[in-house]
Amino acid sequence: MLFSVILDVQFQSSLSYASSSGDLTSPESQIIALVNGTDAYDYDLELEQIALRHYAFRSGGSAGANETANWIKEHFESLGLESWLEPFEFTTWDLLSRPSLIIDEDGNQDTTSDQTAIPSFQCEHYSWPTPSNGVFADLVILPVPEATSYSQLKNNPINMTAWNAINTTGKIVLMGKEIRGATTNWLSIFFDKLVKQPPVAVVYTWWYDWMAFTPPMYSSIGGHLYWSSKLPVGFVNYEDGLWIRDRENALNVSAYVYVRSVIGTGAHYNVVGRIRGYENPDKLVIISGHYDTVMCGGFCDNGAGTAGVIETRKGFC
Repeated sequence: MLFSVILDVQFQSSLSYASSSGDLTSPESQIIALVNGTDAYDYDLELEQIALRHYAFRSGGSAGANETANWIKEHFESLGLESWLEPFEFTTWDLLSRPSLIIDEDGNQDTTSDQTAIPSFQCEHYSWPTPSNGVFADLVILPVPEATSYSQLKNNPINMTAWNAINTTGKIVLMGKEIRGATTNWLSIFFDKLVKQPPVAVVYTWWYDWMAFTPPMYSSIGGHLYWSSKLPVGFVNYEDGLWIRDRENALNVSAYVYVRSVIGTGAHYNVVGRIRGYENPDKLVIISGHYDTVMCGGFCDNGAGTAGVIETRKGFC
């Protein structure tokens, strides 16, 4: 979602550019000196805390995003800016509770001593919801080729003999997320199988140890890719994924997936803060960024950008 500081142009054009050597001009250095990095950092911490209070963090269309929009507006106003919210219609998505994945070793959901909750499980952004009581089914794994790097991965084909031997109909599928970035052909083959043999849920994990260092990676359209199939989609980290693979190979485990997401259409908001100028008032300079996140606290993306834009107002007031 967009938030902006709109500045009526009030500086001479000669002050708007760095010198030909690339160094900052004197007025630019003066403006930068007004910006306090500690204040920007503190803003970012507040933005992260807003995200962490909500199951969907600051995902666009969620309660966390709306709280953030109002927080930005209030800060603009406290800093002396004219501020308002601009509503627009948006495909909203939110989570009413924390998603969960439980591995069940005996296939009987009523016995709990053999069940293990997977701590790193998180649904994908825009995941389709499960039924109100979740889904419980046999877990199956679609293997991906051996590879020591992404470049090698792109040259290795999927083992279709192994894939054809696994029926995903009505199952919970565990799959290496590297397939999303390997080749277009891989993803097409995967989606084709899901259409022909529809599972009840898909769970991604990092498959290779050389991806183990990588944190969860959620795209802004992640779960939306599965809307036509109405599939809930989630992710677990490498360590949990490897544990599940080992348990499945040893015991043929089942799994329970619960995603209580809500999808709809409603108003969402751009946030505008305006500083009125006194020279060339018909011209505008817009400093902007997005304040939403994709299933994380969003300290860097884009809490840092949001905090930076708020703090830069000191150079123009």
